[in-house]
Amino acid sequence: MAGAAAELEERLAGADREARRLQAEISNANLQVEAFGGQRGQLALEFETVTQRVAGITEEISQLRRLIEAKR
Repeated sequence: MAGAAAELEERLAGADREARRLQAEISNANLQVEAFGGQRGQLALEFETVTQRVAGITEEISQLRRLIEAKR
């Protein structure tokens, strides 16, 4: 009986270690999700800025083409 109790205690300790390891992995994963969320927001903002610049340049090109056509 003492051997069985020791084996159960050992298994319980192993399960406890595994639970702590998994909890640490979950915490790390949550930190990564938060970091990626921030990066995603920053990338979305940068994309919006670039998109606005492209729209401005496209409009400028159109104006220059109209000016060239008017001078012909």
